[in-house]
Amino acid sequence: MKDCLLKQAGIPTPPFGVARSPDEAAKIAADLKSNDLVVKAQVLTGGRGKGHFQNTTIGGVVMCESPEQVKQVSEKMIGNLLITKQTGVAGRICNSVMVTTRMFPRKEYYLSIMLERTFNVSLRENKLNLNINDRK
Repeated sequence: MKDCLLKQAGIPTPPFGVARSPDEAAKIAADLKSNDLVVKAQVLTGGRGKGHFQNTTIGGVVMCESPEQVKQVSEKMIGNLLITKQTGVAGRICNSVMVTTRMFPRKEYYLSIMLERTFNVSLRENKLNLNINDRK
């Protein structure tokens, strides 16, 4: 979702597509014409990369090298439960995956805006390799 909002605002983003089936994920990967691919589980939870799908060692963010590998990984994600620190053992079902090209950023920024009725707070971090899910 954030990638769509950034793109609509004219901010450069890597090409991507969202798939609801492994075949659709493989087609998106083939259309990207790259061997540096990423499959991201589209599940509303933090810590997807450190989580795992039930009864597998597959995480919620997986680097791939071919459309065939994207299809294999997507088969293990779509329709299965992703378990993270935030979801607990109940997990959350993954109904779709995002397929995109892998990026190698020189800098990474995190911006969070919390809207409350009584006050507004914003947090901006300027650290490389920031893992916001581990922050307290």
